[in-house]
Amino acid sequence: MKPLSKIQAAALQLRLNRCCAEAPEIQLILLATVDGFQLVVAGSRREDAELPEKFAAIASSMAALSDAAGKELGSEKRLATVVLDLGDLRVILRMVDGGKQQFVLATVAESKVGLDTLSKIVHDTALLLEEALR
Repeated sequence: MKPLSKIQAAALQLRLNRCCAEAPEIQLILLATVDGFQLVVAGSRREDAELPEKFAAIASSMAALSDAAGKELGSEKRLATVVLDLGDLRVILRMVDGGKQQFVLATVAESKVGLDTLSKIVHDTALLLEEALR
C-alpha cells in the first residue's frame, strides 16, 4: 500500500512550500513515514545530497525513542511533539495522524526564529496535513 496518492502528495507539497514561503528560516521540512521514509520535502536544504533521506530516518528514530521514553515514564498519551534546541538550529518533530497511518512532520529552522513561532507553524501545518490525509 502506498502511503500517499499522487493528489495527496501534490496537496501536501503545496502546503509545505507555502510553509517555507511564510517562514524563510525553515531550512527543511518533510513528511516521513514512521519507519523513516521521506514522502514530501520542502525548504532551502531539500537538495542537499542525502540530507532529506537521512533526516527522515533520524526523525523516525527520534519519534520512536521519545514515544518509548514517555511510556517508560508513565505517560498514558502518545507522542505529539519533540523539540530540540541545538543553539544554531531548532528541530521540531510532530506526529501527524493520517487516519490509517501515522506520519512524522520534521522541521529544521535557523535559531533566529522563535521557538513559539516555529512550534505554532509546525502545529498548524500538521493539522492541515491531517485534514489532507483523511
